[in-house]
Amino acid sequence: MSNKKTNQPTIPSKDEQPEHSAFAVEMEELKRDMRSAQLVDWIHKNQQQLIAGVVIFLLVMVGISLWKENEKAKVESASLLYQQAMGAQETEKRQALFNQVIKDYPGSGYRVLSLLQLSVLASDPSEVLQQIIDSKDIQQELRWQARLDLAEYQIAHGKADTARALLSEPVGTQYEELRNYLLSTLSDGKQKIEYLKKASEGPSNDTLLKEKIDAMLAKSEAVE
Repeated sequence: MSNKKTNQPTIPSKDEQPEHSAFAVEMEELKRDMRSAQLVDWIHKNQQQLIAGVVIFLLVMVGISLWKENEKAKVESASLLYQQAMGAQETEKRQALFNQVIKDYPGSGYRVLSLLQLSVLASDPSEVLQQIIDSKDIQQELRWQARLDLAEYQIAHGKADTARALLSEPVGTQYEELRNYLLSTLSDGKQKIEYLKKASEGPSNDTLLKEKIDAMLAKSEAVE
């Protein structure tokens, strides 16, 4: 029987293994050097764009910082002017200062406060109330209230058609009581009773108005 030699994997000797490990380490270092060289080359080729990008970023950051400082200064100035208006003793001077706040600081919350103050001070608040109604940046609740206040003012001055147009627009649930009450003052007979019932049955935030509505409803139903 002949002895056949089987091919088996050659295991590196102890003397060969360190040489192999050193070679692997050297290869890894070479790869890192190549990657670093590629990165350096890319940076060199694109340095103008990189510098421009950094400059733009810095300019944007500076611009944002300046804008914030400017907005802060505007708010402080608007606040000071508003406080001056509140402290003024003469009505005309107060109105002039509130109007200045509205003109000089249209984007601030003090514009809204000034409009509300003018609606109380003005002998004819219709123009100011209309500004509030038309201002989309003002809270919806304030615009609803301004609409009802303007309708009430128009009713008191005999402008029924203008008031009806204002009251034809929907308002929030908490304002329906006053809206239906005002509509009842523009109506007669069954239509008047219908509006008074709606005003009486809905949520109420005004005890005196609720009592007035109930009294008017009882009187109108007795007549019918």
